[in-house]
Amino acid sequence: MAARQALRRFLPRGAPERAERLRSLGSELSARLTLPDVADFLTFEVPRRLGVAGALLFQADPAQGLLVPVASERRGVPPVSLGDPALEVLGARAHAAFRGDLEREVKGASRLLEVLRQRDVDLVFPLRARSGLVGLYGLGPAVEGGCLAPDEVEALEMALGHAAVVLENASLHAAEVERSRQAEALLRIGQALASGLDPEGSLPEACELLRDLLRANQAAVLVGGSDGEAPKVRALAGEPEAALEARLARVPREAWEGFAQGGPALAWDEVTLDAQPAWPAILFPEAGSLVAAPLTSQARTLGWLVAAWKAPRRCPPEVVGLVEAVAGQMGAALENARLYREAQERFAQAQLLLRVSTSVASTLDVVEVLRRLAREMALALGADMTGAYLLDEVREVLRPVAGYHVPPERLEEYRTYQIPLRAFPLVEQAWRTGRAAYARDAVHNGLVGADLLKRFPAQSVLFVPMRVQDRMIGGLFAVWWSAKPALRPEDLALAEAIAGQAAIAAENARLYGQTDRLLQARLDQLTALQRVSRELNATLDLGRIMHLVLEELLPNTRSDRAFVAFLDREAGRLDLRDAVGYGEEERGALELALRAGRAAGPLREALKAARPAALEGRDRVREACGVPGGGALLLPLFYEGEVAGLIGAARDRDEPYREAEVEFGEALATQASLAIANALRFEEQVRQREALSRRAQQMSLLLSVSQGARSDRPLEEILEDVAYAIQEAVGFNVVLISVVEGTPPMLRRVASAGLPLREFEEMKRHPQPLERVERIFQQEEFRISNSYFLPHERPAAGLEALHTYTPMRPETEVREGQWHPEDMLLVPLRGATGQIVGLISVDDPQDRLRPSRQVVEALEIFAGQAALAIENARLLQEARRRLWEQTLLFETSAAVSSSLNPDEVLQVLARQVQWAIPHAQVSIWTWEEEEGVAQAVVGRPRGPGGAARRAIASMPRTAAALRKGQPLVLRADDPSLEEGERQALALLGARSCLRLPLATPEGPVGFVEVWTEGEDRPFTQQEVHLCQTMANQAATAWRNALYYRQEQQRAEEAEALLKIGQAVGASLELERVLKAVVDEMARSLGVTQ
Repeated sequence: MAARQALRRFLPRGAPERAERLRSLGSELSARLTLPDVADFLTFEVPRRLGVAGALLFQADPAQGLLVPVASERRGVPPVSLGDPALEVLGARAHAAFRGDLEREVKGASRLLEVLRQRDVDLVFPLRARSGLVGLYGLGPAVEGGCLAPDEVEALEMALGHAAVVLENASLHAAEVERSRQAEALLRIGQALASGLDPEGSLPEACELLRDLLRANQAAVLVGGSDGEAPKVRALAGEPEAALEARLARVPREAWEGFAQGGPALAWDEVTLDAQPAWPAILFPEAGSLVAAPLTSQARTLGWLVAAWKAPRRCPPEVVGLVEAVAGQMGAALENARLYREAQERFAQAQLLLRVSTSVASTLDVVEVLRRLAREMALALGADMTGAYLLDEVREVLRPVAGYHVPPERLEEYRTYQIPLRAFPLVEQAWRTGRAAYARDAVHNGLVGADLLKRFPAQSVLFVPMRVQDRMIGGLFAVWWSAKPALRPEDLALAEAIAGQAAIAAENARLYGQTDRLLQARLDQLTALQRVSRELNATLDLGRIMHLVLEELLPNTRSDRAFVAFLDREAGRLDLRDAVGYGEEERGALELALRAGRAAGPLREALKAARPAALEGRDRVREACGVPGGGALLLPLFYEGEVAGLIGAARDRDEPYREAEVEFGEALATQASLAIANALRFEEQVRQREALSRRAQQMSLLLSVSQGARSDRPLEEILEDVAYAIQEAVGFNVVLISVVEGTPPMLRRVASAGLPLREFEEMKRHPQPLERVERIFQQEEFRISNSYFLPHERPAAGLEALHTYTPMRPETEVREGQWHPEDMLLVPLRGATGQIVGLISVDDPQDRLRPSRQVVEALEIFAGQAALAIENARLLQEARRRLWEQTLLFETSAAVSSSLNPDEVLQVLARQVQWAIPHAQVSIWTWEEEEGVAQAVVGRPRGPGGAARRAIASMPRTAAALRKGQPLVLRADDPSLEEGERQALALLGARSCLRLPLATPEGPVGFVEVWTEGEDRPFTQQEVHLCQTMANQAATAWRNALYYRQEQQRAEEAEALLKIGQAVGASLELERVLKAVVDEMARSLGVTQ
């Protein structure tokens, strides 16, 4: 309605007669039933009657998605897409529209508006029917400058309704015809593809039929394109194949990514690199529309079918479905053809392999068999020359055996030239993987060495290894002098099958020729066993037995080296006893392997299984034999029904031990076990006799030491006898004995045997704290019986803090079980209560072996005697000390009791204290508690002023000790020491002193001060107790003497007073009386005046 109102606004009313002519158009159009008649009437008659410049008629083609011009005079008019934006705006209107209105409403570019401008169309009528938009009708401007009136437009729209019906019927009819044509075309395509198994003839015909069916400009079948390679053109319609091949060559490699992966069909109106894969745009640069469908078979993409149109067009699902249907038929045809070809090839290969098998079974001549197989491979692969080679394991080269089509001028060089295994990457690759290796461009890819190409200048080389049970024995070569054929996987598989037959033939010939050698080898082994048995029964020398066994084992098992190791169950290790074929460094590696193998690995497995074991793999051979090799043989040795050791053999080449070799080794090991058992029993008897002799010697020495330990000889002499007895009886060249002394306890070296005197004197100057040694004794992993063995490879914690001496010179090589110069064996000397009273350290064993438990127990017997001697010496020393103390106390008691002079009593006490504490200085102080002052009465302190009086208040510790009657030890390094006490020590010039209270029943009367000038002297408990006892005795005696002196003074005073009284009473003369009094007072007071 809005469009109609717009037309009424811009169109003037027309003449009535012209409106009548327009109404008559409807009846005339109704009389025309065909599309050409309707098109001619609308494009020619209607413009003439209306007086307009021209008209334009389009028909909708949904199949192509286009508006197609249908008038014959408008063939130069291009089609327009049904998705044009102007058509969308026009479709929203119910009636005709001016071009100017459409230009204002449409946003963006419009192909329809461009065509309308080019054809000078002003008024556009949409033609609609039941199925929707079926066409478009346009009129040009009036010739005389007039225009249509609204009623004329209405009359024209009514007339065009019949034209829309005719267009719809024509479209339906055309669609039915097109479906019939498509069905017929698909039938013909299917017949063409099914007519034969050769796609080279059927695909081009099917491609041409598809192009006709779709009315496309081009149709192509592309096959291949895997691994980024360009596909091949298998069929093409619409242009020369050379042109497409040229464009294929220009497509970059990365553009083919995803080509072989397939996917859904591709359909678009314009090929663009941004929105679609790159390869269609490059292969079909002039295409305006394109459909591509993958050729698939059993979920595998074989290639693509492409249909292209130069003009842009819509590609509806019907068209895409047609292309996919044809692509499916083509994929099936390609797959059938491939299966047919494969069946033919397999049949040909089967015939070839049958001929090969017949050749292999016809003779045991390996040269003739390999020549026939080389010929068959050359014919099968089309090679110019083939050759068969066998492996020389010793030299690791391939030597020629047979050839086919070898040029005469190169025949001699072919016979003499041997190919190294490690020289050419091509051979190395095939040898490593066990598969065929092919160098298509041998000159440039570097897989074939220049030396081989110089002798045989080939363009392509194939090498196929010959393998028997995963073992390489040779290979087949094929060369092409000038061609570079692209060998398929099937070709390589056929070559590998021929090589497998060649390997079987070579192995059969080898086994046949080996039978006599095996029989001869078996005879040689039996002869060797008989010879070894005689020689082993003739000797009891263990070293000779082991050497004979190893010398026979090497040649009869084709080994390069061998060894014998015995199992030490106490130490938990394998000890090497003899080895043949090992260098110095290799022998060291073998000993390390034996030491580690007892805990894990093939050695432990062989010991546990107690049966022969053949090893393969270079790592396992290294674990068992110390050095890498191609194979190893482990043979257990038995003694008294248990595994006692191993015989090991190894070879360098990568070849396992055969069953016959293992059987010979087992028989030899049985003979060796019997001989070694006899030798061990003999050695055991010899050792028992030697042990009995040594035991008797030890008992004799032990008796002598025991007698000396109970004598009153000096301790140093007794311990020196023990050291020399250990040296002689136990077998250690160096013995050192230390004794625990002092507080804190220290180990003082007192006796030695085997040490230079200067070194021993130096060691005596370095006493060791007992605490450090006790920390070592807490580490139980070093304990043997009640002693401690410290190996150099496992240093004990705290060992570095000890002062040690190494008497042995370091050796260049110390084998397993031998004594190392840095090893240490410590035997603690314990008293009756278990406390450590001393230490024995031994070194440099005479047998150069680390100590066994028997040696340690023998050493501990002498250690017990040494501990007994130390305890006896200490008990004797303690008894003598007590006797001396009792004597000193008796002398002190007698001396102080016999004197009534207090000063003499204190002098005796000072003298006795100096006897009890040698080198000490003594002073004695009396204490007047009321005055709080101490007075020096014996001895004088040295220092500034030499003060003989001290205020007790400045010495609080001393005052407290006096009141408690307890001895007191003062030290200058005590941070809590009072200043008065510290000054008193400074006056003495001492760093420590002992103060002993002079205690009486009435209380303390003074104290004794003991010190050593300039020293921090430690006072033992015995010294303090002894001196305190003497001080108590002297205090009582001094108090008694003091009481006696006081009583004597009082008696003398009374006598003096009596005499004065008598003198006063005897005279009446004052002068005489006074003189008598003065004389008596002077006599009593001991003064002259």
